[in-house]
Amino acid sequence: MLAAGCVHVLCCAVAAVRNAITLTAAVVAAVLAIFGLEGLASLHLYSTRQNAGLIWAPDSTVEHTTTEFQYVAHINNLGFRDRDFSRSKSDTRRIAVLGDSFTYGWGLSIEESWPKVLEARLREMGRHVEVANLGVPGAGPREYAKLAPRAIQMLRPDVVIVAVVQADDLFQCHESGGSTDTNWRTRLRSALDRLFPSLAQLAGLTHPNRVHVTSQELRETWKTQVQTFLSGLNSEDHARCDLLPLRIRDLYAQGDLNPGLLYYSIRYPAFMLDTCRLDLASTRQEISELTSRLGEVRDAAVKYGARALVVSVPYRTYVSAQDLEDMRNLGFTVEPAMLQTQAPDQAIRRAAQQAGLAFAQVTDSLRRQATAAAFYFPLDGHFTSRGAHAYATLVATEIAALPR
Repeated sequence: MLAAGCVHVLCCAVAAVRNAITLTAAVVAAVLAIFGLEGLASLHLYSTRQNAGLIWAPDSTVEHTTTEFQYVAHINNLGFRDRDFSRSKSDTRRIAVLGDSFTYGWGLSIEESWPKVLEARLREMGRHVEVANLGVPGAGPREYAKLAPRAIQMLRPDVVIVAVVQADDLFQCHESGGSTDTNWRTRLRSALDRLFPSLAQLAGLTHPNRVHVTSQELRETWKTQVQTFLSGLNSEDHARCDLLPLRIRDLYAQGDLNPGLLYYSIRYPAFMLDTCRLDLASTRQEISELTSRLGEVRDAAVKYGARALVVSVPYRTYVSAQDLEDMRNLGFTVEPAMLQTQAPDQAIRRAAQQAGLAFAQVTDSLRRQATAAAFYFPLDGHFTSRGAHAYATLVATEIAALPR
């Protein structure tokens, strides 16, 4: 009886194992099938240019005209502002550049943006490279870290450059905070989008949203943003705004000057001075946050066999006397000592080193050259074509000198 019971138990155990193996095999087959379908969905979406894109929908267009510049931004087949890129990498060494509007080439043609000038300079040096411009206007370290895993997975670059703008990106670390998403449907949608972006799009969870924005539409948007901001000011802020030169106030009202400048000049006029004070608790916290975000980019790069490094993008307040005065006219608090300080680069260097990344800066060299040339738009503040060219040429030398 006991023996019969043991046999029965043994048979049940064998059956359970067999069922477990069958179930496991079925799950594995299902997972492999899903990944196979993801591959087919991806092939369809990218071959037909219907993919949601890394940053924007492919073939989107933005026209932008102000009193200082006029350009058209075209979005490529993979969803970023550049020429079309192949998802499969050839023998050409591929460099991906993460950054904000300075990297994007705000106010410039794509050929004039500093990443594309960097590409041209490195090729002139005999380097067989291609550079992908992943600049996003309005982005900061938090957005760089969020974009990095998807971009690196898709493009498989050999090198990832994080272009950190002096003061501005550090201050964005002060503003950023961890937002907790409590909606399980949103979390699930986000997870599916990360794991199976093409299937998620075909299922209607993400959308291409291809757009064409005209200069007039953008101007009207800026006008509305300025009006909304001004309507919420208290008397003290209104008084500060009234101190701005009439021409500058008119440009804001007409939608010809970036509302972001107005916002910062009223709310945080001294942020470019404050971020130079490395002993402040707030600055130390910003450096810590920047370190964390750079670490996320580093981890994504390591996962796909890429090398990450950090370059400092000089903000004009620290570059030339004329640019310093232009910022004063826009309502910012500035001091002559800012033209000699090393603090903005020291802050970025500290974060890069703590994240275990190489760091390069060209501020002093750009300062010397900027005494005889206009490297920034006087009002808008982004690189002019000459500024982007000078910066990229200096960075190319630094990049070429790094060990391969």
